[in-house]
Amino acid sequence: MVNYLIQLVDALGVADHEKRKEIASDMEKVATTSDGEEMEVLRNKLKDAISPYGRFEAASGLSDDPMKALEKAISAMLLKEERFFRSYAIVVVVHARNLISQKQINEINQTMRRLAGRYTNIVAKPIESPDIKGYDVRLLAIGLHEKGSVK
Repeated sequence: MVNYLIQLVDALGVADHEKRKEIASDMEKVATTSDGEEMEVLRNKLKDAISPYGRFEAASGLSDDPMKALEKAISAMLLKEERFFRSYAIVVVVHARNLISQKQINEINQTMRRLAGRYTNIVAKPIESPDIKGYDVRLLAIGLHEKGSVK
């Protein structure tokens, strides 16, 4: 996942390779950590690191049903970032006690595609997290500044 995140950070215009790797690594930690407090600390750090280039936001939702968890994560995200669906890329990470099925991942991808439109890069990744009860859906949104464009 880090290589994909490096590509997203590169598209924002972060020229320094080490800086791209550091930002992508922190993004992966936001997506994969099971500690909500650590996620918030990293989220704030990333918002500052990315602000010269674009926007970054992260949110999560918990539920016994993956689609309900996705709905909660979307609601939480919209409270933080109203331009969420106009993001350049949205990474959806689904934490579950057992790996979720490809059918469920496809359903999440289809839902996000309908909501965000075809010009947003969307990637959904399942992560096995034995300490999670139900599903924890993480959303990471990487956006350009309003006047920015991806080259």
